[in-house]
Amino acid sequence: MRYEKLHIAHYTNVYKPLKNGVVTSVESFRKGQMEQGHAVYVVAPSPQDKSYVQERFVFNIAAVTLPTQSYPFALPYDPTLTRVLKGIQPDILHTHHPVGLGRFARSWSERLRVPLVFTFHTWYEDFSHYFSRYLPFVSEEQVAGIIRFWIRKFLKRCDHVVAPSEYTRNRILDAYGDVLGGEDVSVVATGIDTDTFSKYAKAEARSYLGWKPGQKTLVSCGRLSREKNFDLLIDAVARMEEKPRLVILGDGDLRPTLEAQVKQLGLEGLVEFPGNVEKDEVARYFAAADLFAFASPNETQGLVVLEAMAAGTPTVVVREGGIKDFVRDNFNGITSDNDADSLARALERALRIEDMEGLRERARRTAMGLNVASQTRRLLDVYAHAMGRQRAQREIAEFPVSSGVGFAESHPDLESAAFTQLAF
Repeated sequence: MRYEKLHIAHYTNVYKPLKNGVVTSVESFRKGQMEQGHAVYVVAPSPQDKSYVQERFVFNIAAVTLPTQSYPFALPYDPTLTRVLKGIQPDILHTHHPVGLGRFARSWSERLRVPLVFTFHTWYEDFSHYFSRYLPFVSEEQVAGIIRFWIRKFLKRCDHVVAPSEYTRNRILDAYGDVLGGEDVSVVATGIDTDTFSKYAKAEARSYLGWKPGQKTLVSCGRLSREKNFDLLIDAVARMEEKPRLVILGDGDLRPTLEAQVKQLGLEGLVEFPGNVEKDEVARYFAAADLFAFASPNETQGLVVLEAMAAGTPTVVVREGGIKDFVRDNFNGITSDNDADSLARALERALRIEDMEGLRERARRTAMGLNVASQTRRLLDVYAHAMGRQRAQREIAEFPVSSGVGFAESHPDLESAAFTQLAF
């Protein structure tokens, strides 16, 4: 389907130069939409690194960085951006968070009477443990209940919701089926930059990194934090009979704990933490690896897994969360139960598999089917649906009414800074 040129505004609490899954998703869809002829704008907090030069049409809202946060916190009002939004007259607003700049997008969708689309990148209640530093007298279960209340309230004001996987869509409808119907939630996975992640041959990448030809090496990647389960992966490697080398890309507040675990298990010299590396370098690591291993159980999609698959690298993952929509055991990867013994056995099985080349090729084909261009077209279909639905609602309403938002409930959300900064 071909579309007339759209003016699209993405709202995100995180953007470059930061690195995480949401940043990758926004960047991917922005690139795809621009390549297909649309005018695309990004609204994001001003980065901490004031020397960083953003691309054209990325608008940074004034922000502060809280002492206990690694992400900038956008201030609630920016008069310059208000004038810009009035000038560009967007056809669609797409927010990647339900709080922070997501609230700003919701407000502007009501003012401009344009559809609001929300991508459910993160299952926020799974991260209620982050609130312990702010709410020491409130249990994680109570925090999860508060989060569900906030999310439900936000979803009621969205015109359409995007889930990155079928698993996530089902979970959204199970949790919020009282305010959403099946027609309100579409599955659109983030497009994979297959050009970048498929361009290196394994031998070339290993030579560049200085890896020995016969040395079995696992690679993993992600934020070094509790929910990513890197401690389980390290424990699994310790339980393997022939221990491979493990390289974990990324950084985070759990790094000292993980380094201490490596020392305690006697894995010094086998487990490495290179820290954050640039995208092109990540592609080299993925191509060079014998296996990509990932133990996170709560991914809505699992972008890094699909990026590794684009490199033709077999993956070993726990069969939980959105990842299980894309990785099939013994077809394009190996799956495991979410415990160290099972993961250790899965890693050993993957290293011994006879049809390694077949596994690599099927992994590559899976990722290629989720390229940026194809996923962008799917997202444009969602936009067309949301815009058509809003036009139909306007035709029914022959005189101005309250846009469906009962403003008895329009008091400001009492969001904590911690929740606003759950920008994963």
